[in-house]
Amino acid sequence: MDINLNDLLKSLGIKDSFDTRAKEALEKEKGNVDDTSIFDSQQSFVSHYSEQIFGDKDEVDFQDFGDNLVKSGYVENDEIVGLQALVDNNADNKLSKDEAENLLSTVYANAAPEPEATKTQTTKAQTQESDTAEELYDTVEVQPWGTGEDDCLSRIIQKHVDGIKLYTDDYHQYVAETCKLNGIEDPNLFSNKEVKLPVMKKDDNGEIIKDENGKIQFYSEEELKEMKKTGEAGKNGSASSEGLKATLDANGKVTGYTTQILNENGSVEKELHYNSDKTFAGYTTYKYNDDGQIASKRNFNDESELTDATTYKYNSEGKIHSEETRDKNNEIVSTKEYAYDENGRITNIITQDVNGQVTGQEKTEYLDDGAVETTFLNENGEPTKVTVKRDTTIETKYYEENGEIKSQNISEYNENEQKVKETLLDKDGNNVNIYMYEYNEQGVKITEKIFDSENKLVKERKFDPTTGEEITDG
Repeated sequence: MDINLNDLLKSLGIKDSFDTRAKEALEKEKGNVDDTSIFDSQQSFVSHYSEQIFGDKDEVDFQDFGDNLVKSGYVENDEIVGLQALVDNNADNKLSKDEAENLLSTVYANAAPEPEATKTQTTKAQTQESDTAEELYDTVEVQPWGTGEDDCLSRIIQKHVDGIKLYTDDYHQYVAETCKLNGIEDPNLFSNKEVKLPVMKKDDNGEIIKDENGKIQFYSEEELKEMKKTGEAGKNGSASSEGLKATLDANGKVTGYTTQILNENGSVEKELHYNSDKTFAGYTTYKYNDDGQIASKRNFNDESELTDATTYKYNSEGKIHSEETRDKNNEIVSTKEYAYDENGRITNIITQDVNGQVTGQEKTEYLDDGAVETTFLNENGEPTKVTVKRDTTIETKYYEENGEIKSQNISEYNENEQKVKETLLDKDGNNVNIYMYEYNEQGVKITEKIFDSENKLVKERKFDPTTGEEITDG
């Protein structure tokens, strides 16, 4: 529950007298119990007296409860009606466990002194944590209950967290994430001196990023640690554009971003991956052998869970001889073997599955005119595609299962290896369509023009350079 009883007690003009009598009643109660440790924490206090009030019941009559409060000295007779109006949320003359625990937590926070042992332990723990923990989160110092500022989660979130409205679905999710991050079992019953604020993922416009179910996406501690190292995360939880390199597909569309962490030798030790909206997508770690070659790489998802790992072996000339990929359970997924000619050029790559069966090949020939021809074969050794690369042009033919040509295209590239023109041909080599591409200085495709077989412009598309998404009118 999110009711601030202290504010309501103030509004009735009984808060000061309530606190005074509560302190006196608690001191008296300490002399009536055998185990005073129940007063050592708010949780133990609330649990003990909640059990006394309810036993095996889910609710009790409020009048009976009020009579006990008067008898114990917490309130006067004429204050019971006002107190019931505050506590009895359903106005059913009954007291539920939630209603009672809210009241008990208020009593403890205002009246019960904190044990000296607890204070010492807390101070030591906080000192150790501040000495060793990285400053990954914004923190808020929790004020004494009833001060009206930063004394409960609702006030803390309202004041310190942008974009969250109280008592909405987003608010309840943020409260749950806060409790998880800070080890709080009950948002209404916690004694934390400081609360760390979860970091929400946001886009470049500062809008909270949610999944397909409308759930807020939060950065994990691992993500924040890595982004702290590279300076890629602000407190709003979005990745900075500075230092991020766009990942582009063959047509120059942004598919995501990467940034790298280098080791002392200047080699890539870790690569952080982001989606096209700059939300964290995962990372890759690299290990090197004594010759400085990549010995292995491991891929992790956005939850820092291993997805797959690949190891590499090299021949005497320092070229990759084989690679083996395993899944998260360390089961072999596939292997590749490389073959080279006398000039050290790749001539064949054979891919095999977990059972050692060939699933594909790439055979490469180096022609006399300088062109490089690569034939892609399926598991039956039949060609599926053949490419011929000459300078800045690549001619590609696609094949049917019966070996006949299915379609063709000719791609032309600029000096930056960006595809600037693609001509689509039918199986007989007749022109079907021509695509022309334009890029910005970062290599991101910003314009695509489509021409028909007669070289007439039939369509022009423009793309957002930051996301790679097509810009539509309206």
